[in-house]
Amino acid sequence: MSSTPGRDALDATYQLLGGWDDAPYAIERRDASLKITPSDPDTFGVTLYDEGDQAMIAAQRWHTHYDDPMQAAFCALWLLTPYYRLVEEFKGGLVVATWIERYTDEGWEGMEPAYFLNPEYPPDWET
Repeated sequence: MSSTPGRDALDATYQLLGGWDDAPYAIERRDASLKITPSDPDTFGVTLYDEGDQAMIAAQRWHTHYDDPMQAAFCALWLLTPYYRLVEEFKGGLVVATWIERYTDEGWEGMEPAYFLNPEYPPDWET
């Protein structure tokens, strides 16, 4: 198979996380994806998808894209630590946005939002 940023991201992530006999997660490798499932049922799994010119990384409803394979690999690693969590915002019963938060010396810091409603169209956000 030819090398692409998406394929290289899967390979880099597998090299970074694979090969640990006592790892607290299982890795399922498929042709175009890599699924990481933690042993702890109270945590969330991470999946990377080979999209050719980029890799998509997803955790529950949150996702983002990387064209740098190492950024995708380290994002997967960081998401598996207790220093990252997923946050969702709802409008009624509908999820409208999700993002990750990282714990720092100053508390939780939000980043990488994914919107399910248009953030530039205010009527979508009215209750």
